Amino acid sequence: MKWDKKKLELLLDNYAYMPEDELSTLIGCSAPALRKKASRLHIKKATNNMVIDGDQKYCTYCKTFHSIEDFYKDRHANGGYQYYCKRYYKSHNPRETTTPLKNKSHNPREGIDFQLDWKHNPTVIVEGKECIKCKVCGNTLELNNFYKNSNMINGRVNVCKTCYKNKKK
Repeated sequence: MKWDKKKLELLLDNYAYMPEDELSTLIGCSAPALRKKASRLHIKKATNNMVIDGDQKYCTYCKTFHSIEDFYKDRHANGGYQYYCKRYYKSHNPRETTTPLKNKSHNPREGIDFQLDWKHNPTVIVEGKECIKCKVCGNTLELNNFYKNSNMINGRVNVCKTCYKNKKK
């Protein structure tokens, strides 16, 4: 079969989204010949993450096409954008919410309400030495009385070593 300019244009424009059997009848060739020609031209079938015409993309959550501005960029994704639209991520991403944690008190005496508060225990200078207030016993002690923890803002755990040992028992 000869591939003239008109058939090649049809193949290039429609192969990614049109079913092969419909396209093969439209062009007038067999489905295997269509696949072979598409393979030689390095044309692939569309995936859900492909950008269409440079400004439209399919959201796998909404099951609709949206403008490209409605998607966050993702350098690891196939098309360079997230699979889901911004509306999905705003409604399903727990990191963007600022609701207080319920029944998650890190301090048995005070009951801290927000997640980041338990990480914040500022160091204070007492008699020229850096000290931290223990969240359990309430004593202000030197830094060497607290275990190291790189996840905390000040680099130390909020509970002194004696309270920590008593808590483990």
